[in-house]
Amino acid sequence: MIADFHPDIKWKEIKTKNFILVYPDSYLESAIILLKEAELAYTKLSVLLGVKIKKNIRILLSDNSDIFNSDSTIFPFCQIKINLAESKPDRIYGSFKNSIVFFMTKELSKIFMSNIKGGPISFLRKFLGNHYYLSPMLLTPSPIIEGYSTFFALLITKEKKPNEFLFTLESIANSRNFPQLSNLSGNYSNWPAKHSRLVFGLGFVLFLAEKYPMASMIALINSYAKQPHKYRTTGAKIEHFLSGDFDELWNEFQLKYKKKKKNLKNIDFKIVDGSGMLQRYPVFIDNNQIIYLKNNFKESMQIVLDNKNQESFILNTDDVSGISFDTKSNKLYYSASINSTPYYKYSEIFEYDLDTKKHEQLSIKQRLFHPVRASKQNLLCIKRRSNKDYLTYFNIKTKKTNVFSEGFESLSRPVISPDNNYIACSIKNKNSYWQIGLFDINGKFLRYISEENKISYYPQWKDANTLFYISEYEKDNVLYSYKIGENKYSIYNKDQNGFLKYFSFSNKKDKIALILLKNNGYNTFAIEYSELSKIRTDYFKKKIYNKRNIEEKNHIKINKKIQKKYNIYRDLKPGYFSPTAVNAGNEIQPGFITTGNDILNKHAYELNLNYGFIKKVFSYSIKYKYNGFSPNFSLSAFDKKNSYRNQYQNDFFLRTVGMQFLFNYPFIKTKNHQVYLAFDIHFEKISSDNKEDSNSESLFNFDLINKSYNGLGLSLIYNSSKEYYDSISQDDGIKMSLTFSKDIKSFGSEYNSKTLFFEYKHYISLFRPNVLSLRLAMIKSFGEFKRGVFMGGLGTIATTNPLKSGFLGLMRGFPSGYFFGTTGYLLNTEYRISILKIENSILFLPYLERIYLTLFTDIGKLVIKEELNKPIISYGAEFNVKFNLGSPIIVAFGFAKGNQPELKTKVYIRFDHSF
Repeated sequence: MIADFHPDIKWKEIKTKNFILVYPDSYLESAIILLKEAELAYTKLSVLLGVKIKKNIRILLSDNSDIFNSDSTIFPFCQIKINLAESKPDRIYGSFKNSIVFFMTKELSKIFMSNIKGGPISFLRKFLGNHYYLSPMLLTPSPIIEGYSTFFALLITKEKKPNEFLFTLESIANSRNFPQLSNLSGNYSNWPAKHSRLVFGLGFVLFLAEKYPMASMIALINSYAKQPHKYRTTGAKIEHFLSGDFDELWNEFQLKYKKKKKNLKNIDFKIVDGSGMLQRYPVFIDNNQIIYLKNNFKESMQIVLDNKNQESFILNTDDVSGISFDTKSNKLYYSASINSTPYYKYSEIFEYDLDTKKHEQLSIKQRLFHPVRASKQNLLCIKRRSNKDYLTYFNIKTKKTNVFSEGFESLSRPVISPDNNYIACSIKNKNSYWQIGLFDINGKFLRYISEENKISYYPQWKDANTLFYISEYEKDNVLYSYKIGENKYSIYNKDQNGFLKYFSFSNKKDKIALILLKNNGYNTFAIEYSELSKIRTDYFKKKIYNKRNIEEKNHIKINKKIQKKYNIYRDLKPGYFSPTAVNAGNEIQPGFITTGNDILNKHAYELNLNYGFIKKVFSYSIKYKYNGFSPNFSLSAFDKKNSYRNQYQNDFFLRTVGMQFLFNYPFIKTKNHQVYLAFDIHFEKISSDNKEDSNSESLFNFDLINKSYNGLGLSLIYNSSKEYYDSISQDDGIKMSLTFSKDIKSFGSEYNSKTLFFEYKHYISLFRPNVLSLRLAMIKSFGEFKRGVFMGGLGTIATTNPLKSGFLGLMRGFPSGYFFGTTGYLLNTEYRISILKIENSILFLPYLERIYLTLFTDIGKLVIKEELNKPIISYGAEFNVKFNLGSPIIVAFGFAKGNQPELKTKVYIRFDHSF
């Protein structure tokens, strides 16, 4: 409901033999560099896998986010999206020489694997287009596809395996928690949680690649496309194509990473947080209290204060990139990317006063990182501008910035020396690892102080002449120190049973906090500085270098003159056709759907065509959405025909024809909270094939239904619900909407009428991943003519949709249309219990993802006259099966009993979540 890109951006494209690369106009240099690398990777992958992709692969370069990310899809065409912001040095498995090229190659590998020809499936693609169920490789266990794609990216880009990856496998292999592949389902499987797919998948694929020839590895990939249903498990496939017992191979894989424990010096580590949950950016606020960022793997982050092992939460936030503390003012400063304004997900600076508990956002759309108090009025930080990073002072009072360094490819974590003479910072240049660089206080670059071929990051001053930082040493991360005046550095020992991620000195510099990655996850420790011991001390013998851009040339030449304006309309051709089915009252109508969208998601459309067998009629809906500015705009037209049954067991048929113009404007848009205002203009006509039933005049007078309803609607929508990677459904948060609809004679409506709709949904994680879900819906119509709605049936609709007749539909145990009224309420309660989550394909059900049980109660009442009597109640259970066919599809098999004597227990099938 929010535009991805600012409408003022001028988008250009370069088309080559294999790619169409789309980019903002000012990023031509970055586009050409990435396109050259893409063409090289395409050639290598094509030879390696024997695959040629007929249509051009789209690549979108985006600079609207400060969070490094990449993704790919084959729907509706093969495309890759890359955020141009370089990944930070502390990112999990992201510190490569050129992270953007590496992850582009990884996504390209996925596209190649999903396009392997596979007998009849390749034939079907010609008619139905690209879709997930026609690319079985995308439906294999995620550790395998993640492992293979990362393996190919390492092979092609010649990147070295990150030390963190190797340490994690060794650490878990030496514990009792080494899992089987079948247990890597994305739940809390040992340390990496959702990252376990990459860790164990890549590790196992690398192990197999060392043991078997490449031809056998490629044969295994081809088997997923050519024989997707022949073998019950991944283990059976591996045994067939690699001629080895799977269990024995997995055990051998574990033994490969088992290491003999070294005799280490026993250091007295005080555990601050041993939960294993993600922890980052420790900061001492005094000698006994440490502030750090903590993530509970539910995608909500908290800045917490540990006071003598008593953890207390300070504030909830999101996408934090750095934390610092100013002792003089007792204030906390941090940077975080929040999407509080349309179009951008830029990093901003925040201040939190530990005394007054006041929390304030200091910058707006300034794109600033890693704030550190430099003076009474200024914060030192990093500013990103035109794909470069700069040292910057931010004035707290005027909110203005003063850039005072030249541009670098990327900067991270600036710190000022105690004597105010130097600034140290992590620096990233093209095709080089993160290094530690030294500036004078005026922003002039002096020299690098870390080794060129090692990843180094997170500088911290011990005193005016000694800088500490984290760097690689013998397949581990350790502390380095550098003496500026003497050009001397030292390497310090620490607990080698943990992988060092972050550290911080206390105010008196006599204590040090360490965040270590161990076999159970992340742990924070505090030790005396004197407990650290030096492994070695040496003088800086290598040449002090100032070389900035280390470019690697390749032979592919791309002429800058071939760039053109991006052709949006070329990409709007229907990308695929897919079977579908919809609930239409008391029948399920099969049909098909086709959609199309451009790579910027500015234009999108959807066409649904369904057939009802009861009356032998077609229903359709078509929707076009423009998402190029805020508010966005959509236009929909529909002709829907539903079958109903009233309270007197009489069947009737309802036809709704209409159009809707809908505008959505976001007031607040963050990861955790969204507030929208929706305005619509609707035209609809409802008609029935039934005459008035004299036995039910007060309830089912069809003259109350067969009308034209044309008018305006206004909705206020709030959403804080979130669905996590291991969720059954949304399991945390609230959805709430208030809608006022007015039908107006001057718009062609037969009467003037007003209707209020209120809906409240609440999702509660109860014995995770189980979910308690609650829904309250209320309606009241008033004015010259009262608009009626139906109660009973298996589904609900969105409140901003003009088809309000299904607003109170979810009353299971009763036929659709069983009750009719103009005022009423409905309370739905569900408890969703996880039974089984499957990421391995199984025989006959290769797309099965999750099975869960729902216990429910529906309570409601509808009336025509202004009185509410004894409520109607139904209760029952559903057996839900969730499939992944590119997007989740849920089929529910249920039974329900309504509290009406004449009704028997109703057995039904339903599609999608109930609410």
